[in-house]
Amino acid sequence: MTSPEHETIDSILASDELSDDEKTRWRNEKLLGSAALLAQRRGRDDLASDILMVSKLNVEWVTQEWDDRDAIAIIEVETENITRFTDQLLTDILETLKSVDQNDDRDLTQIVLKERVPPVPLNWRELVQQAISEPPKANNQGRSVRHNVKRFEEDGLQFSNALEVRFYGLLKEKQESLPETESLSIFPLPAQRIVGRNFEPDFLVVYEGRAAIIELDGGNHSRRVAADQSRDRLMKNAGFRLIERLAVEDVQSADEVRAFIDSVLKRLAKS
Repeated sequence: MTSPEHETIDSILASDELSDDEKTRWRNEKLLGSAALLAQRRGRDDLASDILMVSKLNVEWVTQEWDDRDAIAIIEVETENITRFTDQLLTDILETLKSVDQNDDRDLTQIVLKERVPPVPLNWRELVQQAISEPPKANNQGRSVRHNVKRFEEDGLQFSNALEVRFYGLLKEKQESLPETESLSIFPLPAQRIVGRNFEPDFLVVYEGRAAIIELDGGNHSRRVAADQSRDRLMKNAGFRLIERLAVEDVQSADEVRAFIDSVLKRLAKS
């Protein structure tokens, strides 16, 4: 008898007892699992972790002009994870799905993100009322801005994604390498309020008594330049010496990130 950890989806699909709907569901599950495994093998643990957030994958045909038909991947994601799925992440997922899709009769041309709608229980009114009446639970420092997005934890601290965990590891590596006469404090996702607005930067670091904000910017970040400049100005007025941004798509190795951290601390000490 095959144990569950060694059973494959192909073995389930080989069963003659499956309905057409069940076969479709298992084929889509296989496609999603193949994409996650491929991302992990390629060294993209961050992408594999994000694919794990997908609750369900459907592939649908859509008729375009001139009777052309496109195959579209539709992914469903839980509400607390929906903000993680940027345009760049969706593009990465689509390209990975295309790499593992074994259906020669189609070419996945688009990906659509949908928020998963759970089944509605009969007592939904009571459940909603109870949920909105409960005080919010706290995580990290004064959690308020993105408290529903967290799903990663390291050293008892909360992070939004695997990339933040990796960056934290390199910050901690630097922290542990410093002599006892120097100090580096690391605050992941510190919720803060400045001039009537709430902010939650990726990292706050304090070195030699001076504070800096570090943001990890993804590939679609150009859309938020104006908002970032306004926020950076408020933070500088509040006393932060530096506001630094690491363009993740331009970084090729951990050594480059280490060099970035060294540069930030050096300039922070001189500020």
